[in-house]
Amino acid sequence: MATSQEEQARGLAYKQQGLWGDAAQAFQRAIGVDPDYAPSYFELADLSQTLGQADAAIKLYLKTVNLDSGNIEAFRRLGGLLFARQNWVGAEHCFTRVIDSGHIDGDLESLLEVMNKLGVALIKQDKLDAAVAIFNRILEHAPDVAEMHSNLTYIFERQGRLEEALAAGLRAVELKPAYPEGNNNLGIAFRALHLLDDAGRCFEEAVTLKPDFALAQFNRGALALMQGNFKQGWRGYEWRNQISTEPPRQFAAPRWQGEPIPGQTLLVHTEQGYGDTILFARFLKRARERSQAHIILEGPAALLPLLSGIEGTDRVLQFGSTLPAIDKEIALPSLPGALGIEFGDLPVAASYLKIPETYQTAWRERMKTLAATDALQVAAAPSANGSLRAGPLRVGIVWTGNPGQELNVIRSCTPSHFAALAAIPGIAWYSLQKETDEQALHAVWPDCAGITPLGQALHDFGDTAAAIGQLDLVISVDTAVAHLSGALGQTTWTLLSRTPDWRWQLDRTDSAWYPTMRLFRQPRWGDWESVFESVATALRELVASRQQH
Repeated sequence: MATSQEEQARGLAYKQQGLWGDAAQAFQRAIGVDPDYAPSYFELADLSQTLGQADAAIKLYLKTVNLDSGNIEAFRRLGGLLFARQNWVGAEHCFTRVIDSGHIDGDLESLLEVMNKLGVALIKQDKLDAAVAIFNRILEHAPDVAEMHSNLTYIFERQGRLEEALAAGLRAVELKPAYPEGNNNLGIAFRALHLLDDAGRCFEEAVTLKPDFALAQFNRGALALMQGNFKQGWRGYEWRNQISTEPPRQFAAPRWQGEPIPGQTLLVHTEQGYGDTILFARFLKRARERSQAHIILEGPAALLPLLSGIEGTDRVLQFGSTLPAIDKEIALPSLPGALGIEFGDLPVAASYLKIPETYQTAWRERMKTLAATDALQVAAAPSANGSLRAGPLRVGIVWTGNPGQELNVIRSCTPSHFAALAAIPGIAWYSLQKETDEQALHAVWPDCAGITPLGQALHDFGDTAAAIGQLDLVISVDTAVAHLSGALGQTTWTLLSRTPDWRWQLDRTDSAWYPTMRLFRQPRWGDWESVFESVATALRELVASRQQH
């Protein structure tokens, strides 16, 4: 009977001749003789990878490194496969092992490639300081690699180190002028510094160099929207699906282009986040007027209680339902582009979403039972009419959005920021934050002023809307709740990061989208303290005005 080493040698000979099937059988026989024979697992992994069988290759490389932790090439290849699968944790582990081993120190090209991928894997996990350290190590070996300067531009902008971001971005395009990714990242740095014309030139250069560069196309469009140039902006906004991790949906029906299609059936399907769905739902009425079609809206279950009553639809279906026959289709965020909406032509209604009556009734009763709690929390002002709204100002708060959203950490504040407002007299506080750690919330909230968490009772956006309807004011960071409150016509104060999403534009204190909304902006990157000082002043003025009346 042949030994594992003999079968391994036979397999390598077959492999050299291109006889992969025979080679695989020999390697398997070697493992049959010795189930812990790591070299044969490695060769089988290599064959699987060569044949495009990534799943099998990953399993076999894992087996290899578990049996032989000194096989650095197996770690390198496994890291590459995990990187391609966006398994950032696994990729980080493998690439760190390769670099720490010193195995490829003599191969500068390979070392820089592995270090660069490690840096990207760290960025994807928001380990930004570690990523900076890796890219700086690369620059120690090769100071003129434009890509590393550009990577630092991206990270520094995320960290609010804006002058450093700009310097790194300028260095990147100085080293490599015809570098679309470098120009795009430099544009992002200029945008963060509110140098919008410079940002626009960078995005323009990026798409000139690489017309199919989806991210630069989208950034150019979003910048145009921020500046109020909607005609150009909507064209760029159509690239959003090309930069999404989810592929765009495919339909047999053709795309609606904004033309009249009387009597036909038009499917409008939602995408992206809840906030986007709420924002763009205002265009449904105009879409039906323009198309003269029977409009079917497909949306997420959590929003159906509100979308079912919106003007401009004939039928509303939950996402995932069996669709009827349709003649044309369009994504909801694509409606303004198809309709040719200009900045001065935005449909701005005081409220375009309605709270279903069943939700209103339930929450009216729920809030009545909390009225006594209000009285305990604050000294209620005397009421002339004895209405439920008499007494304290009822304020709902939201401090964070979807944690899976890439920029959530930048747009979010903390409960402690709101807790600093609790000492203002005449206010009853309510948390509209879903999945709140109530103990953590109460831990930062002063004992002298209570707060009522409503999150566990908010089962869908019908509940959230009805709760908002029982309040006097909603104060929220840039989340779906802010959009919902504005769409309901509720008085809304939205708290924005230094350079927020395009729809909030720059500098203005009102919203082009919601007439009852007031915007509070960071004067400097990350400066929530100044925002809450302004909010505190405005709250005191509002409470004083309310008591006078």
